Amino acid sequence: MALPGDYTPMELTLDSFGEISLCAYSGCWSGKAETISTTGNYFSVIALGLPWNGTDGAVSDISATINMETAMATIITYGFAQPMSCKVS
Repeated sequence: MALPGDYTPMELTLDSFGEISLCAYSGCWSGKAETISTTGNYFSVIALGLPWNGTDGAVSDISATINMETAMATIITYGFAQPMSCKVS
């Protein structure tokens, strides 16, 4: 999450229905997750074959897990293994 005026190279948006969007630099992977799981404080999604809508990107699989209590997440996709702090709403 960026402060006003800061640059955020990556943003993850997902909902309880499995809609997911992961934006990185010049575009986004977006679509619907095949697997949605909630266990304890953890909400996880796995999305396969999401198209890239920017330049110089490719179709990618995404795994994202959020700890809803701490608002911390990890994502794995297309060369990234990224921890993230989240705004959970």
